[in-house]
Amino acid sequence: MTEMLAGYFVYIITAIAYYSIFAMALNLEYGVTGLINFGHVAFFGVGAYTAGLLTRAGVSFPLSLLAAMAIAGILGILIAIPTRKLNVHYWAIVTLGVAEVIRLILLSEEWIAKGPFGITIPQAFEGFITGNYPFDFMIVSVILVAITYVIMDRLVNSTHGSILKTIREDDDLPKAFGYTTSRYKLSSMGIGSAFAGMAGVLFAHHMQYLDPSSLLPFLTFLAWIMIIVGGKGNMLGAIVGAVIMTIFYNSTRFLTRFLPGGYSVVASLRMITIGALFLLVLLFKEEGLIPEQKRKIKLTQPVESKAK
Repeated sequence: MTEMLAGYFVYIITAIAYYSIFAMALNLEYGVTGLINFGHVAFFGVGAYTAGLLTRAGVSFPLSLLAAMAIAGILGILIAIPTRKLNVHYWAIVTLGVAEVIRLILLSEEWIAKGPFGITIPQAFEGFITGNYPFDFMIVSVILVAITYVIMDRLVNSTHGSILKTIREDDDLPKAFGYTTSRYKLSSMGIGSAFAGMAGVLFAHHMQYLDPSSLLPFLTFLAWIMIIVGGKGNMLGAIVGAVIMTIFYNSTRFLTRFLPGGYSVVASLRMITIGALFLLVLLFKEEGLIPEQKRKIKLTQPVESKAK
């Protein structure tokens, strides 16, 4: 029983890790920049499949991780180039369409990754910390979450991040000051897509199996719930949202023992409950559990006296 609980703990922490990275990536695009990406799972999937295929070919984990992030980031930029001047609502439609196109290609083209049959993925590395692969992989995943948080937090609180937030509030305002907003949108999409690819890499090596059913739009929906529940524009909020939703989503499967109808009933109740939670947050905590901290400028001397 103790070993089972320990294994479940390791599984949940690892899942929280890659969903946290996945949520932070979307938070950069939507919460900080205001880009509505309904195809976020596409970059998650590209990262997962890239790392999976490279690992099967004998490429080391660090190199496959960097390659997956690079390919996912480049794909994000390529998608953003023709859509950068569109309204955010059209942006949402384009990204959703791209995600479905990628999933259908992986489903129908068996030469890429065996189509609907999927591929098995070897371990990312041999256990090099404790000798226990699942535990060591959990540690590596948590370290990558910390690295992602530091990078994202510094970016958001930099001058670059301030311009991204200005684009979110009013796309015309930064243009009035001479900033090329399309370039900043490209950077946001590229960085967010690269880190979504990182999340996909961790997912692939955690599950050690991939097929197109792993890339359903539900994953994008789950990431949106995470940042709205946790707090958009706030990387810590994205992590909190990922923790809450991952624990909730994975723990409800145990209800199959107590409810009639088995897994199908529990799955339906899970979706209803997630939707109800989403509505409650929108109604009573619109800015999420951890609202974005607005930057305040403290004046040491009244403006009027300075003018004199």
